[in-house]
Amino acid sequence: MGRGLLIVSGGLAWCLSLPAGATDIRTSDGLKLEFSAPGRVTRVTAGRVALPLRGAGGFAVADFRDQPEPQNLVPNGGFEEGTTGWSLSPGQALDTTISRSGRASARLGVPGPEPAQSNLEAVVPVKPSTRYQAGMWLGPEK
Repeated sequence: MGRGLLIVSGGLAWCLSLPAGATDIRTSDGLKLEFSAPGRVTRVTAGRVALPLRGAGGFAVADFRDQPEPQNLVPNGGFEEGTTGWSLSPGQALDTTISRSGRASARLGVPGPEPAQSNLEAVVPVKPSTRYQAGMWLGPEK
């Protein structure tokens, strides 16, 4: 069985499948990535030019094939504990008349008529080299 790889460089990302036992990947336009056994990029060439892999930055490779079940890391995501874990700004309030999966929701008010912005914040702990998915539900005012 092969390895699924996500390669990120300079804000671009590639998802590749590395066959079992393969030690490099070559593209038709001359890009070649050479890997060590655990999946570390050891050499990158573009045509005949070897690109340097030293210092900060460069290429990062991670295996996303065998991932654990997703967990909701947002503290108090359904507002079961009121606003604990959330920072509400002026014009924001807890609303117990509308909810999706918890007891309440956060109401973000923009008084108008001019456009404005409103920020709702919760701190979510993350780890380096870890894949996360973020999402939220927005509902209309009733």
